[in-house]
Amino acid sequence: MGVSPSVWLYSRADDSPPSSSSAFPPLAVSMSSRLAVTLNSSPIAPGDSRSRWSSTHCSPSFLLSDCKQEVTRSPVELSTDGVRAEMGVKSGLHVWEVLWSPNQRGSHAVIGISGQSCPLRAPGYDVLIGRDPQSWGWELKTNQLWHAGQSLDLYPGKRRRFHPEAVEDVRTMSSTSSHKKMAQTLLPIPERVLLVLDADAGTLGFVVDGSFLGEAFKDLPRGVELFPAVSSVRGGASIRLRYLNGATRDPPALMALCGLSIRFIFGQPGIHGVEEEEEDSPAILLSVVAQHGQIGLCFFDSKDSTLNYMRDSPDNHELHLLARVIQEVSPHVIITSAKQERCMTRFLQQLGSNPDYKPEVVTYPYVDFGLEVGKQRLLSAHLPFLPASTSERDKMSYLSSFISFDSPLMLRAVGALLKCLDRRRVGVELEDSSVGVPILQFNAYTLKGVVCIDRDTYSVLQIFKSELHPSVYKLHSGEKEGLSLYGILNRCRCKFGSKLLRQWFMRPTQDLAVLQRRQEVIRFFTSPRNSDALNTLQSSLRNIRNIPTLLRRMSLSHTKVTDWQCLYKTVYNAVCIRDTVRHLPQSIHLFRDISEGLSDDLHHIATLISRVVDFETSIAENRFTIKADVDPAIDDKKRRMMGLSDFLTDVARRELEHLDARIPSCCVIYIPLIGFLLSVPRLPSMAEKEDFEIEGLDFMFLSEDRLHYRSQRTKELDDLLGDLHCDIRVLERSASLYNVLDLTAELDCLMALSSASQEYGYTSPKLSSHRKISITQGRHPLLELCSPVFVANSFQSSESHSRVKVITGPNSSGKSIYLKQVGLIVFMALIGSDVPAKEADIGLLDGIFTRMQSRESVSVGLSTFMIDLNQMAHAINSSTGNSLVLIDEFGKGTNTVDGLSLLAASISHWLRKPLGEVPHVLLATNFHSLLQLGLLPSSGLLSLLTLETAVDGDELVFLYQLKEGICQSSYAANIAKLAGLPASLVQRGVEVSELYRTGRVIKRIDKASSDEQADRCRTVVEAFLSLDLEDRDLDLQHFMKEDLLPSAGDLLNRS
Repeated sequence: MGVSPSVWLYSRADDSPPSSSSAFPPLAVSMSSRLAVTLNSSPIAPGDSRSRWSSTHCSPSFLLSDCKQEVTRSPVELSTDGVRAEMGVKSGLHVWEVLWSPNQRGSHAVIGISGQSCPLRAPGYDVLIGRDPQSWGWELKTNQLWHAGQSLDLYPGKRRRFHPEAVEDVRTMSSTSSHKKMAQTLLPIPERVLLVLDADAGTLGFVVDGSFLGEAFKDLPRGVELFPAVSSVRGGASIRLRYLNGATRDPPALMALCGLSIRFIFGQPGIHGVEEEEEDSPAILLSVVAQHGQIGLCFFDSKDSTLNYMRDSPDNHELHLLARVIQEVSPHVIITSAKQERCMTRFLQQLGSNPDYKPEVVTYPYVDFGLEVGKQRLLSAHLPFLPASTSERDKMSYLSSFISFDSPLMLRAVGALLKCLDRRRVGVELEDSSVGVPILQFNAYTLKGVVCIDRDTYSVLQIFKSELHPSVYKLHSGEKEGLSLYGILNRCRCKFGSKLLRQWFMRPTQDLAVLQRRQEVIRFFTSPRNSDALNTLQSSLRNIRNIPTLLRRMSLSHTKVTDWQCLYKTVYNAVCIRDTVRHLPQSIHLFRDISEGLSDDLHHIATLISRVVDFETSIAENRFTIKADVDPAIDDKKRRMMGLSDFLTDVARRELEHLDARIPSCCVIYIPLIGFLLSVPRLPSMAEKEDFEIEGLDFMFLSEDRLHYRSQRTKELDDLLGDLHCDIRVLERSASLYNVLDLTAELDCLMALSSASQEYGYTSPKLSSHRKISITQGRHPLLELCSPVFVANSFQSSESHSRVKVITGPNSSGKSIYLKQVGLIVFMALIGSDVPAKEADIGLLDGIFTRMQSRESVSVGLSTFMIDLNQMAHAINSSTGNSLVLIDEFGKGTNTVDGLSLLAASISHWLRKPLGEVPHVLLATNFHSLLQLGLLPSSGLLSLLTLETAVDGDELVFLYQLKEGICQSSYAANIAKLAGLPASLVQRGVEVSELYRTGRVIKRIDKASSDEQADRCRTVVEAFLSLDLEDRDLDLQHFMKEDLLPSAGDLLNRS
């Protein structure tokens, strides 16, 4: 590329200046074609990680927003404060946007770049960026360039010739030799400034009002990581950063230059234009798979190029969970499989009938939703945050820290979503076809108000635990619930109650109103004086059946006699529940809903079934039968049906007289929903479909080697008799029956929780929105059922107490049990249940994260330590100040030094965060050197705990009582004895440990001492020397075999 093309590109882009009064277009200089293409390319999504300010390299006077893209300076006197970006660059051309209102700058407002050691704070009011040799800054008010504490020159340099609307100012400037006054023209810098860093050429420049002002600094260090940085002295100054685009060292591709021309022709602004904010509304594409009561989904947001996914979750037959997701996300496109379950088809039909919201529905073949297809598309996706040289195995390892590969439905949905993105080329419409749609970040999506808990947490806390059925007859029919929290709390009397309770467990809520509504019902039924009402309602709930299944069979005319019996019992018992609840306090929300929701329609339905259905005759004839004298029209049709057989025989005889003589016989049959048909056998001459035609008959279908036709007489029969079966209809008030299901299922769940609370002695926790967890004398809900004696322990975490707790202690002292105990108590509170504690005050959480157990899987292809790292990364990246993090023995799967370092770094990461962002962290470890070596920073957020033990002679006694302090010994030898290891092995282990600790030589126990070795060697030599080789009676072979070789062998074995 020569100079002319680059000048042409630049001049075309700036033919229409953004403002006729702007002072900057006359000061613009020509730019390279690489920079021109970069400035006129579509900007990268705002969510890019290079758009964030650093929370660690930031003055304490700056407050970061949640997205870290904006900082605000607190009003601090006599202080200059700085902040740099979170990510820097070492190569390439890069453009950042800095938004800084002129009204919020004050004096010494500086924009520039810095190295790793960015100056964060300086006393007084002064220039900070540009003060040291590792930073370069542009002071916006005075237009001065600063480096190494020296004012270099005015910027832009062409201002000496062009300075329209400049402001005259006289200021005392510092000089290396003396102070002198110099007149200068000050250009008012607008809010938006683009920072252009060419790390390859070592230059820094700026773009203002769409004009590139040239290189401000040259000869920047090459190969050194450089960061955008700002400094300010103004209280309340708000500064926003956004990474716009970048380019490699290679010259622009021809396609990119053509794209630049197209953008100019159609008037599409580039990243340097002031019209950048006028973008099209972002598109959201959602992909979903629903199968066997589970849904997996993901969606792509073009606003920030993020892919959000939700792990496989249970949903009901009406897909309420999916409806909530669509309501929150409002996708423009919904991608689903052409092969769907009935519930999904019905859901999409209802969605399409909504006049206010009609998203585009895209269906792909079922093969596009394959699991392996989804994985391969994910691995081949355009992920800019990964190095291009990353291997497929490394990419799988990295992605596994973001995406749960044990959610097959979600992965299948991801594959279809990526296919749709590639076809539509969302965000890269004008780019080369080789450029894929970039995905800048993966986010785990959780519904608003739902607590985030992953499968590993459910597994390690034993909230669910499936095991094979113990019965031989049911071994292959499914699984049963084992010893789990769900297993001990599920006292539901009907299946839909159990299903709803499982949904509560899968989706704990942060909605305080919902939790308090559940608590008031549990509190009512746990009172002993309400036990009679509890027993009455539970006995009625046993007869509540699956109403949707019954109604679906009725709609398909597949109803059995037992279905009518179940429906009658369900409605009758629902009326009993309603009548019982109406006598209970109506101040409780659920009781009031049941009293109003279970209307008098139920009584009408029960009466109608009892009056219409003849159960005795139905059971005897094994078919549905209606009582006589219910409806004259029905009785008439029944009489017609009873005489229909003889009548049809007579009609068939007449039809046969008019048929071809080759047809030996025929019959007239009746098929519900189709009507009357003439059936004849298939003749040998009727080989092809064309041979089926018979004059005067309309061919319908071929079945079981018989041809079925519609004749004039069968048409007359349809008009005369009609569809008799389908005219007999009963029950039209199905809406009331669905209310029965919803309300009784919720009542069943809450009564089950209240029964468990009564039996196990639970307490109703106090719930609030504050950031606090207080548990007094808490107990493990599962272990206390298996152990005759259980020691209760308390837990306190709040802003006044420590937020990060490190527990040390010997193995088997109860550390893991204590962690699980806290997690289970908090979980139970978040589903509305009572908790196993004397008292509990629990603030609402947004997530529970664990690193306690490695669930290994061959399909994932990750080592145990890699799985541990993924779990830890998920906890660090996803937890907030309202989360609970439980960590047990992190770092033990690798080298001791590396594991200890990772553990210390993780804890330090939380301790250095602002108080409002530190989660409740409970960590157990056997790395005693973590504390003994002082690897953790001193902080009021940290507390050290241990579990008490006592040594009685050689015996170690566990007291299981939590206290403040540090465990000084692991008591490994004592634990080994308890585990049954031989005493000799334990003793040898103690000896080796002591020798290692004191730095002495560790000798092998099976190696003889040097003196003994010398004696044996001397014996062998003397035996040789004592031989008289001239003695004819000497048996040399016997000597070698019996005397020398055993001695030498013993010598070699001991050496």
